[in-house]
Amino acid sequence: KINEGVSNRSLTNHEAKRLRNELKRIESDISRAGQGGLRQDEMERLEREFANLRKDIYRERNDREGGHQRR
Repeated sequence: KINEGVSNRSLTNHEAKRLRNELKRIESDISRAGQGGLRQDEMERLEREFANLRKDIYRERNDREGGHQRR
């Protein structure tokens, strides 16, 4: 979704960079947690973080800064 947003100009490069950094952080947390197994609370936290990232991507793609708006 991030790459698609850059391609269709619904995300600025700055927005995409911030979102990619957040995705990398979540992926890193998942990788580290996966090495020793995940406790239920860790899995729930990571799921919430990923859901929040998806919301951020949606919000950024639909704001006015990205240029072209799809309706």
